[in-house]
Amino acid sequence: MICLKCQLEFTCSKNLKNRKYCSLECAYQHRQSLALSRFWSNVKIDTPEKCWIWSGNLDRQGYGKIGIRTLPTRGAHRIAYMLTHSCSLSRETIIRHTCDNPPCCNPNHLKTGTTKDNINDKILRHRTCYGSTNRGAKLSLDDVKEIIKLRQAGIKRNLIAQQFSINANHVSRLLSGSRWKKALLSGERKFPSQNSRSSWRKAIFERDGFKCQRCNDETKNEKFYAHHIKSWKDFPHLRFDINNGITLCYDCHRMEHTK
Repeated sequence: MICLKCQLEFTCSKNLKNRKYCSLECAYQHRQSLALSRFWSNVKIDTPEKCWIWSGNLDRQGYGKIGIRTLPTRGAHRIAYMLTHSCSLSRETIIRHTCDNPPCCNPNHLKTGTTKDNINDKILRHRTCYGSTNRGAKLSLDDVKEIIKLRQAGIKRNLIAQQFSINANHVSRLLSGSRWKKALLSGERKFPSQNSRSSWRKAIFERDGFKCQRCNDETKNEKFYAHHIKSWKDFPHLRFDINNGITLCYDCHRMEHTK
């Protein structure tokens, strides 16, 4: 009999007359080569720069799927990566598409990473649903800008909430920046870094000569506070305005927050 893999002649007992391979190693290698040829036959191979689209079955997210016994996963892009790099992948390892095309199996467009890396890619490439693009959004970008302007004009938060049919806490979160932050980064509301806050405090202290502006005492307390005249929470656009700050000692600063 002739082995289908190595093409060498071998003999076997009458009970194994239907045997096709001379050894288990030849059987494994031949079946694996058949699986690999089956895999790449479902990939529309193009130039190295373009996407190689999977033409077989797809899952709900659009990723290619294939069942191969000799490989530990059924994700087409994961199999393509393992075949190209001759490696295995753990369940925790994510294969990320640099082309953002789920059915692509081009090894040049695939790289490993973690779930966190995958999420960061999604954010950097603006594939997240935020602001009015979120299907659950109750406000538009213009609505949020109008809310900020109304609050800057002195309108109470509960009245603003009634006008836009939202909760007063929602208005507070919009003003503080915990909601719609990304959508308004380039708009009226800014979100300076910690360095901006330190610079602002230093500028306030130097302008006031490191003196409390209420009791005018330099020796009463060694520690001074840069106090916001208008609330940090309600007037985010004035958070780092030097004209909205004043130097206070500990006692005077405490009195301001107990009024």
